[in-house]
Amino acid sequence: DWTFTDEEQLFGVVRAEYDITKAVSVWGAFGMRHGEEENSLANPNSAADGSLTAYRFDNSREDDVYSGELGLRWDFATGPVEHRVILSASLFNIDSKNAYAFSNFFAPFSSDLYHPVNVSPPDADYFIGGSLNNPLTTFETETSSYAIADVLKFADGKVSLTIGARNQTLKNDNFDYNTGDKLSGYDDSKTTPVGGIVFRPSDDVSLFANYIEGLVAGDAAPFFGPAPDFSPVINAGDIQKPYAAKQIEFGVKWETDTFGATASVFNATKKVGTLTDQFDDPDTTPTELLYRLTGEQTNQGIETSVYGQPLETLRVIGGLTWLDSEYSKGGIGLPKGKRPIGTPEVQANVNVEWDLPIEGLTLDGRVVVTNGDQTDTI
Repeated sequence: DWTFTDEEQLFGVVRAEYDITKAVSVWGAFGMRHGEEENSLANPNSAADGSLTAYRFDNSREDDVYSGELGLRWDFATGPVEHRVILSASLFNIDSKNAYAFSNFFAPFSSDLYHPVNVSPPDADYFIGGSLNNPLTTFETETSSYAIADVLKFADGKVSLTIGARNQTLKNDNFDYNTGDKLSGYDDSKTTPVGGIVFRPSDDVSLFANYIEGLVAGDAAPFFGPAPDFSPVINAGDIQKPYAAKQIEFGVKWETDTFGATASVFNATKKVGTLTDQFDDPDTTPTELLYRLTGEQTNQGIETSVYGQPLETLRVIGGLTWLDSEYSKGGIGLPKGKRPIGTPEVQANVNVEWDLPIEGLTLDGRVVVTNGDQTDTI
């Protein structure tokens, strides 16, 4: 077994808030992270009987990440309507250095899931990008946003209405692994809405609904298609333009002095990069693939949570999520109707804190259960 991972991280966060008056507050935050990672991995491709083939993949990565936020909160009233206006601005930047090396994936080594075979690492010299010892910047992303929102309360506080908008700018550049030359990029912006409403028929119960859109950065096109053909991608490395992901949610919340519970239904959609062999360019061959954001992933489900303090020394919080996720639009490697990887059907968790008779000592326990039918997962 020669698979290994080596990772180092350095990070820091600072945040401050200042009340100018009783009605006006400002805040600011800054964070940074430097990470280094090295991997030497075996990429297996197994058959139904457990037999498999694999090849070697090495990679080296260094990330420098910076983020910051500024905001202002202002409370005031216009007649019977209370307002809380929030202005905020944020900035995020990541500079990522990467290099990779493959062994010959057209001549992989053999093994078996049920009867593993010890194999010496094959040489990672068949397909190489950059230097593993000195990776160059391969992509740089900068996002910034400016947002305004007004939370209005009226009808004696029984109704809260949130309306707002956010302007997001995404700048993304992609660079050659070997030379550091810029290959592709974009600098796009979009203004998206946000809205929500809360109705409280009683002091213990709240009904809510919300809708939000957000700009999401597009992925970079891969160099090869899926196994076993590994057909070349003609626009390999190109970064797809950003797109707006959308989510709508309806729910109910019940809360007393010692217990609370929430339940909601939601639907979210986002675009997904897919491979296709259908081209407008007649010079391309059937074995060549094109990567585009023509796929779509739809997530819909039910989410519940329960929290409370049944005893003075005991606190409990737990949740259950049922998720129906599929590729509503697919392509090569992403069949329509299949469940995406990393989207379990059911996920449950519970966390318990118990204050022991010894002053200052608390026991904490957490259980997470993830389950789902993986037969439809790719």
